[in-house]
Amino acid sequence: MQDLQPILDDYGLAGAQAARIDVGLINATWHVTHDGTSHVLQRVNPMFPAAIHDNIEAVTAHISAKGLLTPRLVRSRGGALCVVRDGALWRLWNFIDGETRNTLNNTADAAEAGALLARFHRALADFGQPLVNARLGVHDTARHLRHLEDTLERRHAH
Repeated sequence: MQDLQPILDDYGLAGAQAARIDVGLINATWHVTHDGTSHVLQRVNPMFPAAIHDNIEAVTAHISAKGLLTPRLVRSRGGALCVVRDGALWRLWNFIDGETRNTLNNTADAAEAGALLARFHRALADFGQPLVNARLGVHDTARHLRHLEDTLERRHAH
């Protein structure tokens, strides 16, 4: 197991306990406890640049101000939104008690996920800050569908 103490020290959490969280699809994640408080530590997938944390901070601050409960990034002792250790990018979040799922179990779960997405979009309706996007096109559904259709035509026997 990776020694997380240097990273935790960067956040002023020397001596904290960390337990791996096995749900989640993109980042390696740990539940961190220290002096009666909980946090979530993540080793960020290398596809994301450090600048993405400015986007996260702007969006979560905005929706939090609108009354939507959201995890918030915890700044390092140096005031950074993330830290780099041994070439890996790390971030720390406040902990929100609840349940994390990789899949929906039934239509009620899907309805609640849709309602939450609607609240998220309503809270961001007046958000006007420009965002850094190193992964342009990732949310271009029409482009992805065209690519899928083209691939199916070219590989119809596959």
